[in-house]
Amino acid sequence: MAERGASRLGTVLTIAALVSVGVFLFYLNRQATQLPASAEEVSEEEQLVSAADLLASPTTHVGRRASIDSIRVAAGLGQAAFSLALDDSTAYPVLLNPDMIQRLRRANTSVYGGDLVYVGGSIFTLTDSIRSEWVAQGAVEEALQGSLPATPSFLFADSVVIY
Repeated sequence: MAERGASRLGTVLTIAALVSVGVFLFYLNRQATQLPASAEEVSEEEQLVSAADLLASPTTHVGRRASIDSIRVAAGLGQAAFSLALDDSTAYPVLLNPDMIQRLRRANTSVYGGDLVYVGGSIFTLTDSIRSEWVAQGAVEEALQGSLPATPSFLFADSVVIY
C-alpha cells in the first residue's frame, strides 16, 4: 500500500516539475520578442554582438536583443541549453526558448560542442537561483551543472542557425 502512495506522489511531483519548466520557459519567451529565423534577417533594432563584447562586459547588453554570428559552441549542457566559446577559456550560457527547442526537434538536430552557430535572442541577468532553476527544470542536465558558465548574464535564444 505504501508503494502505491509513493508512486502517485512521484507522478504528481514529476508533473509539477514539468509544468514549472513550461511556465518558466513561457515567461522567458514572453520577455523576449520574436527574432528572425536566420542570420541574414537581423533587424536594425537588434545589436550584432561580438564575443569580444560579451567577454569585455557581459552586463552591458542586459535587457537588449542581440545576435552573435559565426561563434563556436563550447559545450551542450542539456536539451535546452548550451554554452558559447567566447575565447579559449571563457564560455557564455545560452538557454533556448520553447519554440526553438521544438524547431530543433522537428529538424531532428541538436546543438553540440564544436558546432559553428548564429544565435539571436535577448540578454538577461543570470543569478545563482536562475542557474539552479535551469537544473531543477531539466534545461541543464544535473551531471553538467558544473559546466554551466558563471557569468552575470545569459542569452535567451529564439533563433539558432547551425552552420
